[in-house]
Amino acid sequence: MTLWAIWFFRNKKVWDNKIVTPDFAVNWSLKQLQEWKIAVSKVIDSSKRPTTVIRREGTKWTRPEQGKLKVNVDASIEQGSSCYSIGMILGDHTGGFLEGKTMKFSRMATVMEAEASAIEEALEWIVSKGVTEVLVESDSQLAVQAINGNASFQLEVGHNIDSCKSILAVRKDICVRHVRRLANRAAHCMARIPCELNACVNVMIPPRKVLDSVVYDASIDE
Repeated sequence: MTLWAIWFFRNKKVWDNKIVTPDFAVNWSLKQLQEWKIAVSKVIDSSKRPTTVIRREGTKWTRPEQGKLKVNVDASIEQGSSCYSIGMILGDHTGGFLEGKTMKFSRMATVMEAEASAIEEALEWIVSKGVTEVLVESDSQLAVQAINGNASFQLEVGHNIDSCKSILAVRKDICVRHVRRLANRAAHCMARIPCELNACVNVMIPPRKVLDSVVYDASIDE
């Protein structure tokens, strides 16, 4: 939590030119940690209570099988801005957060283009990390169908789709599937983490909003 506070206030200095004292940063991080502990205790307590609520299938993140990994990926387009961001999270069968990554691109993009680009970046990230047996999840049904289908795409997303298909043709241990948006909330939060244009941020400790989603996903079974 302290490391995340340092990173957070560093961004405040870079982007908003706001400077805080070390004492303020430490006290703020301790307060955030206490609030997080309270939030976690509420989630755990609520999971123990009997409930009659019926969840729609696929509305919650599910853990991969033991020995396999999962990457959730999402894109976020800033309204009125000529840029978009993508976020991805690598998790395991325990529901643990292994690593995250966010990227920001300074170019206009349609929703389909941004989502297809996000899946492509996620696949390239997996390959670069050398991990195997990975399930990639995206809440873009159109992009997932295009990647898993046989049709050729000549639109603006054609090169992204073809790139994804090429990777999957070689890596049979990687598959891509669609999930509902509610099952992809942590990746959505990751895509909204501040990042410099045309750059990426590798995240080893999840920020608070991402952490809240990860804890929720790991604490309550379907």
